[in-house]
Amino acid sequence: MEPHVTIRRMESRDIKGVVRVYEEVFDESYISFAELEEGKADGPQGPYEPAVVVFENELKEFLEHSEALLLVACVDRDLVGFALAELRRARAGHIECWLHDMGVSAAWRGQGIGHALAEPLMEWGTQAGAKYFLLETGVSNDLARRMFQELGFSALSTVFWRPVS
Repeated sequence: MEPHVTIRRMESRDIKGVVRVYEEVFDESYISFAELEEGKADGPQGPYEPAVVVFENELKEFLEHSEALLLVACVDRDLVGFALAELRRARAGHIECWLHDMGVSAAWRGQGIGHALAEPLMEWGTQAGAKYFLLETGVSNDLARRMFQELGFSALSTVFWRPVS
């Protein structure tokens, strides 16, 4: 029997469950530019303890942000996934829709939950007048890259990193 998955807007009562899933899926080898910029990583060389704290604070800020949509996936009463998108005005004047952090508990991967979270985010961005969608993922995060390609995303650029010596 297929599990019943519910996708709904995240509420403040969901923060601990979302952080739990984030801790489970966070992998320091998946560091992208966003993790460096947000203070979740200090480089691609290994774990950076503040990542979870920074993420939790971001969730609280985004919950109060009208230009963001946070979703959770639940099976029965268990929170098993989350996704976050934000609308931004580009310097050129148009609206971009950034798909930020997304995660699905390992036990629930491969069951379409990532797609079920991403699709309403993209519909929301489309309705809001976004010209395109953007996201980042680490170069070694093959599972995420495959899912985003299935959703119609393609690689746009490669960000290179070098520490100041």
